[in-house]
Amino acid sequence: MDIEIDYKIGVGGSATVVKKGMEFNFELEEFDENQYADIGLKITGDYDCAIDDIYNRNSLPDLSDVGDNLTLEEYNNIFNNLQLDILNSIESELKSMCE
Repeated sequence: MDIEIDYKIGVGGSATVVKKGMEFNFELEEFDENQYADIGLKITGDYDCAIDDIYNRNSLPDLSDVGDNLTLEEYNNIFNNLQLDILNSIESELKSMCE
């Protein structure tokens, strides 16, 4: 099974799963679950589902803190680690959906 994911925090994206010559296409759309910064992710396409609490906006430091409370490198590390966690969650969900 080959999985390609194009996703950006705050933007959403798309994904493609290729399994045994069949291709499944998905759109990834973020949604605010409860007005408390909890973000979920709608996966729509050949199959549909949602991942609740994919991240919390408050888990990202404010970019304006760079220079005062943290370095740009620290900010990027936090952002990149969160992005990687989200991509792993999306990949896991797509694998289970397309088995």
